[in-house]
Amino acid sequence: NVLYTASDPLFALTKFEKQWPDVIITDIEMPRMDGIAFIREIRKRQKDTPIIVCSSVAGELPRSTIAALEAGAIEIIAKPQLAVKQFLGEIQSHVVSLIRTAAATVRSAGSAGNVKHLPTGTGGSVATPPVSNLEALLDDPRSRLPCRLIAIGASTGGVQALETILTALRPPLPPIVIVQHMPEKFTEAFAQRLDQLCVINVKEARDGENLKSSTAYVAPGNYHMEIRPDAAGFHLMIHQGDPVNRHRPSVDVLFHSVAKYAGKLSAGILLTGMGADGAAGLLEIRKSEGRTCCQDEESCIVFGMPYEGIRIGAAGTVLPLDRIPQYIGSLIHR
Repeated sequence: NVLYTASDPLFALTKFEKQWPDVIITDIEMPRMDGIAFIREIRKRQKDTPIIVCSSVAGELPRSTIAALEAGAIEIIAKPQLAVKQFLGEIQSHVVSLIRTAAATVRSAGSAGNVKHLPTGTGGSVATPPVSNLEALLDDPRSRLPCRLIAIGASTGGVQALETILTALRPPLPPIVIVQHMPEKFTEAFAQRLDQLCVINVKEARDGENLKSSTAYVAPGNYHMEIRPDAAGFHLMIHQGDPVNRHRPSVDVLFHSVAKYAGKLSAGILLTGMGADGAAGLLEIRKSEGRTCCQDEESCIVFGMPYEGIRIGAAGTVLPLDRIPQYIGSLIHR
C-alpha cells in the first residue's frame, strides 16, 4: 500500500516521523531539497530503507544517476520527458516487483541478526567458519599462492564501497574484474569517475580485451561479463545472455567463470547488496581453492548478498569494508 505522498522532501520527512515506510520512491529534481540530499538524509535516519529513484534527469545525466547510487539509491528508473503517464503504465509491473523484492529482502536481512558468525556449511572444507582476523588468515598456506585475478561483486551500496576499496589500492596488482548492478549506459560514467579518483586504472569492460595488471574492469550495464584464459593470461567475454538472479550483469556469471578458469589463483570478494547474486559463484571459487571474502554486516548498506555468501559457507573470511583494501594487498605483496 502507498503510505504517503508528499509534494517535496521536507514534507515527506515530516510524514515519515509518524510511520516509516518500507520502500521510498523519489525524483532527483524537487522543490526545497534535491533528490540526492533527500537520499542522504534518509540514510542518516534509516540506512536500510530501500530508495528507488524515478527521474527524467537520470536518463540524460549519468553522473546524476551515479550520485544517487553513491548516496544510497538501490535502483534508477529513467523516465522520459514526454508521455510520462504512458511510460509509467508500461513499467508498472516492473516497479511493483522491484518494490516487493526490495521490501522483502531488507526485512529478511534485518531478521538475520548476527548470522555472519554462524554460517551453515555445504560439506567438506567449505563448511569451515569464516575467519574475521586478517593476520590469522595470512597463516593459511593457500594465502601464499600467487593471486592472478581478483573478482568483486556488489549491488546496493556498492558504488560507495567500490570507491572506498579502489581508491586505497596501489600497484602492482593483478587485474580486477567487477560486477556492480547498475543500469545500462551508466557504467561507463561510473568507471570514468573512478579512474579519475584512483591510482590504478579503471575502465568499462570491452568484449575480447586482454586483462592488464593494476587495472579494474567494470562490467557494462545490461551485459554479462566472464573471463576466458589465453596465452597472455585472461581476456573478457561480454554478452547478453539471459538474466541470472534477475540481473544482467550477474555476479554469479562472473564468479562461476573465475572459479572455472582461474581457480586457486583467484580471489572473490562479495560486497554490500540486495538479494543473493554472487553467493553461489563465490562458493564455487572457494571450492576451487581460491580465496574468498565477504563484507561484514556492520559496514554494509544492505547485508543481503554477503549474508547469503556466508550462510552457504562461501566466505573464507569476513571483513569490514575498511580492511578489504589491506586484504587485497595481502594477496599480492609479501
